[in-house]
Amino acid sequence: MRACWLVALAAGLLLAADSPKDDPAKKEAEGLQGKWVAEKTVISGKESGKNDQTTLVVEGESVSWKYTLLMGDTAKSSTIQFTFKLDPKKKPAEIDLIPTEGPFKGKAFPSIYLLDGDTLKLCRSQPGQPRPTEFASKEGSDHYLLILKRSKSE
Repeated sequence: MRACWLVALAAGLLLAADSPKDDPAKKEAEGLQGKWVAEKTVISGKESGKNDQTTLVVEGESVSWKYTLLMGDTAKSSTIQFTFKLDPKKKPAEIDLIPTEGPFKGKAFPSIYLLDGDTLKLCRSQPGQPRPTEFASKEGSDHYLLILKRSKSE
């Protein structure tokens, strides 16, 4: 009888340890869900103008990254689909953005992020380059810095 209790206790502890609610990456991914609009974009040390718009839509384990350039009465847009992997235990927290299409398909963009309520900071490098260590995009770097706000409209 005593052995049965020990087996039941061990099984319960294993199940509790594997609970997705306790997985920091899953919890963090839940907080990223929704539409995000860039308030500031800096690429290789240069801030984008008012004619550039970037939005990210996070649904499940995928990100739709849309970039729009406004030119007078017309707009030119491109959208890239990514999957992502999080490691919120790292400092700063890490995210790998992996394109599902295009020339970088399957190659991770090493990135860092900071989720603070309705503000998301994201700084990424190109595939094969070192992961950023700070939320900055300096001239001559390949870093792409976004400061995004959660969109209230869907």
